[in-house]
Amino acid sequence: MKSFSLRLGVLLLFLSLAPISRADIVRYQADFESPTYATGGLVGQDQWIGTAIASVQTAIVHAGTQALEFDANLDTNNSQQTAQRLITLTADAKIVMQTAFYLTSDTTASAWIPLAAFGENGIIGQLFIGANGQLKGVDVVHDQWNILQWVLDFNAQSAEIFLNDASLGTTSFANAATGINRIAAGLSQNPGTDHLYLDDLSITAIPEPGSMTLLGLSAFSFVARPRGRAAE
Repeated sequence: MKSFSLRLGVLLLFLSLAPISRADIVRYQADFESPTYATGGLVGQDQWIGTAIASVQTAIVHAGTQALEFDANLDTNNSQQTAQRLITLTADAKIVMQTAFYLTSDTTASAWIPLAAFGENGIIGQLFIGANGQLKGVDVVHDQWNILQWVLDFNAQSAEIFLNDASLGTTSFANAATGINRIAAGLSQNPGTDHLYLDDLSITAIPEPGSMTLLGLSAFSFVARPRGRAAE
């Protein structure tokens, strides 16, 4: 009887802690702050590669004292210019990519990629702000910080976009993927005179719903299993 009571107590403790165990997990974060990042060119810092139009600066920030800037005026090749970060993330049920971004209003607007993700088969998808200042047909407010969330569902192979908490719809992955191996951001095409700022970039894993419940049920079957009687 004591053994059963002990097992039951352990199970109840496990179930009470299960919601904590299922908490979302931050898999990658870049706030572009010192000491990890110094002001100046981004390439070579924290394993970022790619374009020379990206730099860490202090003039326009979302939080802290530094943020990432892309300056379209520095694109002299009239070509796509993105900064890329190699990363290895095996997919959970869902992964949420989030960043704060600030787009300046200038005489000549550029087309921008505030977020892009790649998997083992190539690009998963990219978010595109056209020279008309729209993301998925929705006007982006310039000269202020906006919050962009991109929810990648690796079970459904689709992604939902949120701009300032409003859903902009769901699209299918461009290529099948089981995880993320590279992220990118920067200038897409048609360089103008504007700037894109990014800050507080994060990638958060959302565990499979119900996984802890299944584990709890398994534990319950162990507790409820009757014990054999000793031979008489």
